[in-house]
Amino acid sequence: MYYQIGAGDLYRVTRRDTVWPAPVQGLGAFYTPTGGSRYNRIHQLTVSCSEDPLVAITEAAFHQALKWREAIASSLVHAVTYPLRSEHLFWAFQINPRPPVIDLEHTNAIAAFGYSPHVVTNPSQNYRATQDIADAVRGHNPPVGSPDPLPEGVRAPSVRTPKVGVYQPKQLALFVVNRAPVMPIDQRSQLSAKVILEFEFFAAPPVNGAVDYQSLAINWMKPKFRLTAIAGEPSISPVPALVGRPGGNAIPLNRWRVVDICF
Repeated sequence: MYYQIGAGDLYRVTRRDTVWPAPVQGLGAFYTPTGGSRYNRIHQLTVSCSEDPLVAITEAAFHQALKWREAIASSLVHAVTYPLRSEHLFWAFQINPRPPVIDLEHTNAIAAFGYSPHVVTNPSQNYRATQDIADAVRGHNPPVGSPDPLPEGVRAPSVRTPKVGVYQPKQLALFVVNRAPVMPIDQRSQLSAKVILEFEFFAAPPVNGAVDYQSLAINWMKPKFRLTAIAGEPSISPVPALVGRPGGNAIPLNRWRVVDICF
């Protein structure tokens, strides 16, 4: 039921003002004001990331869509500043040694932690069940004499990233475990790249243009994104596609692309 993270980079997206090594310290999850995320409660240090750069980008686009929706719902007069464009940071990094994680789609994990497999593919924003599973994994201690390591996170379906045929994109929730013999993640992480990530949401068809005050509807499911290098910061171009992803293409810098979101 353990999954071995590959030797390539891991990817995550943060706010524009984030400074390394904060992306691998789990503080964003710790201070989440809305009751936590899918695999962590508030005050649980967790690093949400993926081996697939498109998963990291799609998950971030989903949460940015929620922020724009909340802003629009909060006021009748000039709720947001148009167009609906935002800036973030896209990080690539490696962790050595790589954290051992539990694959939540593995039949042994389903049996060991007692949940139905559709729980981890449920797109609901009510995260109670998945947080319960993550708590069980956090508290899991392999039996004395077992070769299994202490789990440092979970691998689970990314319900916001569309499937490609039978291929289900995955996300990682890495637990910041500060107890022997586990070395904290930030002390064994190496930065590979730090670039700007921009999102823009557009008016729904048949308009398809930039959103303004007079826009009738917004296409929340297909925003555009662009990656741009930062002077003086490590970069990667193009961002390689995850090996084994059907139809996966590298992501070039300085070019707008569409990303599909599942709500």
